[in-house]
Amino acid sequence: MIVNKIFHFNLKNYKGILLNFFIIFLIQNTPLAQARAIAGDFIIAVAQQRMNERIDKEIVTKAFLGEMTKWPDNSRLLPAHPKSNSIVFKEFSDQVLETSTSEYLVTWRRKLFSGRGLPPKELSSDSELLDFLKKNSDAMILLKEKPKNTDGLYLVEISVK
Repeated sequence: MIVNKIFHFNLKNYKGILLNFFIIFLIQNTPLAQARAIAGDFIIAVAQQRMNERIDKEIVTKAFLGEMTKWPDNSRLLPAHPKSNSIVFKEFSDQVLETSTSEYLVTWRRKLFSGRGLPPKELSSDSELLDFLKKNSDAMILLKEKPKNTDGLYLVEISVK
């Protein structure tokens, strides 16, 4: 009898608590919450041979907007990023490039049409971006998260507050 009283609980009393936990779980797993989680920190990767180059928000912005097309050694700079409709790129565009994704795309369409440059490569996943960097040592890539294997990579965290 005592055991029944100790382990017996009324589900009605816990219904509200369970509902609150469920709602919090749903809110934390929405794309908006995930975007807020990455807001302010972006991982830029280049080949390790570029570790002596100055890579900061200004350089990254110029590279992704086509204002800087060559490394200081005069080799072609090849920026690449996740798909433009990804949450990471939208946040990167807003916070680092300081332009909306749609404005970014319009800017590149104009440059492409006028023959003033080629837009950065868009790839579907971090693994594709890392493969692109391994094949192109002159690349600069935006990653969703820090890779587990950083051999041959120089990572720069761009923090925007």
